[in-house]
Amino acid sequence: MKEQAMILEYQETIASYIKKEDYSGLKTYVNQTPRASRYIPDYKLRLLFIGPEKFQVGDIINYKKKNMSDMLLAAKIRSSKTPYKQFSMEEIVMLQDYNISDTLIAAMLEVTTEIEKEMARDEKQRKYLESQRTFAQMEPQPYSQSATSPGATLASELGQEVGKQVIKGILDSIF
Repeated sequence: MKEQAMILEYQETIASYIKKEDYSGLKTYVNQTPRASRYIPDYKLRLLFIGPEKFQVGDIINYKKKNMSDMLLAAKIRSSKTPYKQFSMEEIVMLQDYNISDTLIAAMLEVTTEIEKEMARDEKQRKYLESQRTFAQMEPQPYSQSATSPGATLASELGQEVGKQVIKGILDSIF
């Protein structure tokens, strides 16, 4: 319910800005509430708000209109360390319709891909560290001395030796 109310608020606020043609107000609202950009009904308009604050697709279009070179804009895109989007081919065509060069589109895709890779590495490392903490917290099971028969002692010693061999084999194959 709360989620639905939030979405409805996003949609109403966005519709209000669009109706008044207050696109700078819409930009401010989207920058303050990034999740709201998903609810911009016009797909081409929504595309303008992709990217980091102050260097969204719409900002890039404005810099292009001011004759800023693709080389400088691409460098700025790459240095932002903020993802844009893995654009679909349809979105790439729309970006080209906005006169955004292939160089700039490629820079947006590259920075997005790099950040996604970093996030995946971070998540993998987090899971690994979490598993190591869980393993370290496990209580070692005390070695049972209750077996008194010679057969039980021999089986226990064999089990330990087999365990050592298995672990050695695993370590040898991994490292």
